[in-house]
Parts: sequence; structure tokens; C-alpha cells
Amino acid sequence: MDDLPKDPKIAGLPTRYIPEHLLWEAFLMKTMCQTKLIIAALMVLGPMSANAEPVTWEITGEIDEVYDSPGVSIGDGFSVLVNFDSDASLVRAQTGGRFDPGTRYEYDASALSLLVSLPGHSDQLITPFGEGNDLVWLRDNSGDRSDSEFDEVDGLTFALYDINGIGAAIVLRGSILDIFSGGGLPTDPDPRLVELEIAAFNWVVDEGIALGEISSINRSSVPEYDYLSIDHAGGTDTQVFGINNRGNVVGNGIADPDTFPFVYASKKGGFTDVAPLAGYSSTSVLGTNNRGDMVGSVVSPDGTTSGFIRDKDGNFAVFDHPDADSFTQARAVNNEGLVTGFRDDEEDQFQPENGFIYDSNTGTFTDIVPSLFTIAHGITSRGDVVGSAVFFMADDPCPPSFADTTVRYGWLRTVNGAVTYF
Repeated sequence: MDDLPKDPKIAGLPTRYIPEHLLWEAFLMKTMCQTKLIIAALMVLGPMSANAEPVTWEITGEIDEVYDSPGVSIGDGFSVLVNFDSDASLVRAQTGGRFDPGTRYEYDASALSLLVSLPGHSDQLITPFGEGNDLVWLRDNSGDRSDSEFDEVDGLTFALYDINGIGAAIVLRGSILDIFSGGGLPTDPDPRLVELEIAAFNWVVDEGIALGEISSINRSSVPEYDYLSIDHAGGTDTQVFGINNRGNVVGNGIADPDTFPFVYASKKGGFTDVAPLAGYSSTSVLGTNNRGDMVGSVVSPDGTTSGFIRDKDGNFAVFDHPDADSFTQARAVNNEGLVTGFRDDEEDQFQPENGFIYDSNTGTFTDIVPSLFTIAHGITSRGDVVGSAVFFMADDPCPPSFADTTVRYGWLRTVNGAVTYF
């Protein structure tokens, strides 16, 4: 063991509780922020192969051992959702290693995602970064050496880092040998998987390790989706931005420098072109509501971009934010006539883009979520808004930040003005 890398965060831990990749892999990632809240009811799926078999396991239980993890206590409950491709390709198989006296099968982890829930803390959603640090391995110890100092049981490990350097290793240990025989990732969890280990990096478990007894492990149903490719005949590229409850999709065919706005009826099929606004060099449709009102932007011959709202009868109302220099764009509209979007700022070179809510009934603007670059994109009928924001490191709203220059977040702003970054 003397030739293994030394990490002060795992010094003194019993060897059997140190995930193998902590000893053999160097994960040197920068953390930009510890997320305050994850709004996730469904695991995020990574890229899948054509023959992929997406599987989600839901694992619950109680923590019974803790090492260097002040944020977690014995007796705490836990919940883990593991999403992976049970048909993932085999990357390599190793036999007779120190940690796996039997055979360790390593699989492609590109479709792996983890959602970890611990009491008193925000849920931690971890999705792939794609830097080769993600692992899925199955441990088949059916050929165990009798002199092994490690537990002679089969197991399954999921290890993942996201783009912010937040990571986790979820280790499932069986009660006996021969749970997994001959490799191949299982589709359904085996009830003989009785112990779970959580090793966390750059979040609440504070770099430590917690072990728990599994009380239930079940396969969760994952919704299946159909995807429809939309190609507008007028452009070489097609972009869609909004959809309403009737299934009407709005977007634009693009043949640079021209745009061809349209409505696509997803339930019946077929395009309806939206006539561009006369007097402007281009018209782009970006959002719609259930009444059929549309919003977007128009560009004047002098290059000024203005927002617009177009009612279901085809009447345009063009607007500009009073503090904008030459750019105002509408992104979405709800059924109450509230419009979200963003604009530039002539007075402040460090805030070139600012998010806003525009009340088309009163003609008033409300600037929201100030940052270096804010886009207010979607809005619900109640008035909750979602978008993205970029901050300099010194202004990071959820420190500590180790970003080199800037950090970008998604955000949710409720109707009462409360903002959550994620």
C-alpha cells in the first residue's frame, strides 16, 4: 500500500472503506459552487446508444457508520436514485486484482446519473462531465482468493463527477458471493445487495464516507418519450423555442441571414408560416401561450433589436426596454400577458444583458436576477420565471467558488421574488 497516492481526507480510514478509485485515480477537478437546491423529480439521462436500456434504481436505508463526515449522523435515513444503462458496453475486465480477487468488469458510464438525498441537506444531483472520471463497475468475486483481506462478496459501484467538481461514489455490497456471475449489468436490483457506501466529494458529506444498511432497493419506472424531428422547408436549420398546451410549437427556419417564423401543429402535423412584421429586416418567434399569442424579436434596418408580442389575430405590438441600448428580446409569454426576456445596458459595460418581466397590459418592466449576463426565459401562468445567469467569481451567489473567472447558474424566481440558483 505504500506506493498508493496519499490523500489526507482518507488517512486513517480502514482500507475496506476506501473506494478503489480514491486510491488509484487522480480526480483533480475545480468546484465552482455547492448547489443550494436541486429541483429534480426525474433523473437526467446522459447520451444513450441505440440499444440502450435505461434503468433507475431507488435505494433507501439508514446510515450506521460514518467516517470524517460531520454533516451526516448515525441513524440518518438516506435515499439514492441511480440511473444507468444496463446495456452499457464493457470497457475492460480485470481479474485477480488486489481489490477484486475475482473479476472486475468496468462499463461505459456516459449514461450514469446519481441523485443523493440526506436529511437536513439539499438533494445532490450529479450528472456526467465526460472527462473520463466516471466509472461503473461490477465486482464478481466468484473466484475469490482465500487469503484476501477484503470482504468476499460481490458488489456494484457507481462513481461520477459533474462539471462543477461535485462527485460521489455509490458502492452496493452483496451479502454473499455469486450474486453476479459472468459479468453483465443487471436490469433489476438483487435483494441480496444489503449495504450501501456513500463517498462524497465537494458537498455535504465533507469528503468523508458514510455506510448504511439498505432497507429497500427497487427498480423505478422511467417514462418513455417519443421524439419528433421538425424541419422547416424554408431554412437550412430549424430552431424551436416554445410550445403551448395545445401542442403548437413556435420556432424559426434559418437560412442566414433570413429567418422564417412558423407555428408547427405537433398533434396534427403541418406548418403555418407567421408573416414577418413589415418594415423590419427579420422577425423571430420565440414563445407562445395557450391563447396563441406569440413573442419574439424583430430587427430594424439600423440593427436595433426590439421585442414584440403578437396576438392570436396577428396584431403586433413592438416594445423596447427603456434602459436598453439597442437590444430587447422577448422569450416567453404566459396566459396573463406577462412576457419574459432580456436586454442590453448602455450604462453598464459589465452588465451587457439583463433579465426582465414585461407586463403587456400596463407597459411596465421589472428587471430581475441582476448578473453579468441574465436571460429570463420561461414563465408560468402564476408568474414563476426560469432562466440563466453568469457571475464573476467575486459575486458568486452560492460560494465558495473556485471558478477561474465566471460561473453560470440556472435559476428559478418565484412570483414573490425569491430566487433559487442551481
